Amino acid sequence: THSHTHTHTHPHTHNRITGYRLGISEKKNKRYTMVWCGVVWCGVVSIFLGDENKVFVIQVEHSMGQVIEMFLKEEEKERPMTHDLMLNVFRVFGVKVERAVITDLKSTTYYARLVLKQENSLGQNIADIDARPSDCLALAVAQKRPIFVSRELFEQVDDMSEVLRQFNKGTQADEDAEDDED
Repeated sequence: THSHTHTHTHPHTHNRITGYRLGISEKKNKRYTMVWCGVVWCGVVSIFLGDENKVFVIQVEHSMGQVIEMFLKEEEKERPMTHDLMLNVFRVFGVKVERAVITDLKSTTYYARLVLKQENSLGQNIADIDARPSDCLALAVAQKRPIFVSRELFEQVDDMSEVLRQFNKGTQADEDAEDDED
């Protein structure tokens, strides 16, 4: 699996975007759409999820944005954080994240499932666990596993592609201006 990460930052505004795309062939599925994940820091922390046609946003708490961004950037940490601990426990017991699925939106709360797989000499176990989308995204990004959104939800959410395009254009213009100053 191939991943691509990019970051744009501007020291004066502290706006930044970190993006992640999985190099997995698009599988057409009637129930789910595979998406990429990006973190945008601009006052609040927004997780942008989307494909080539549409992007939507999930707001997360600041600390979760930091965790997801660290995994996106593959940053080393001095000591294991909570999600690192979970991944270490998974590794010890031969459990892998199969995928994260953002399943629903009720009121203003998103719902998600984390699908885990354990294989050993006795066979294979699959677990489908209810979890916060931010935790699912952090663990999926850490193990470079696919992120899906239910088709029904993906069709229901507002398209934020233009907002992301404008943000990218602004951060690129800030970087170009910085380069011109040098």
